[in-house]
Amino acid sequence: MQTVKLAVDSMKTEILCGYKNPTKQVQILRMETTVRGYFERVIFPGEYCLFVGESNMDLEVYS
Repeated sequence: MQTVKLAVDSMKTEILCGYKNPTKQVQILRMETTVRGYFERVIFPGEYCLFVGESNMDLEVYS
């Protein structure tokens, strides 16, 4: 698992985020939000995913 901490302006609570799977393996993106609960998506090799994130969240990437 790889965890990415978002570094953004502390005044903004929601930001538009994107992640591209650079590997040749299927990956799972997972994050916990205070408003929406859990966000989890399967990302195929080369696929790009857009999502709304929060400034204090951690994005977990599982391969």
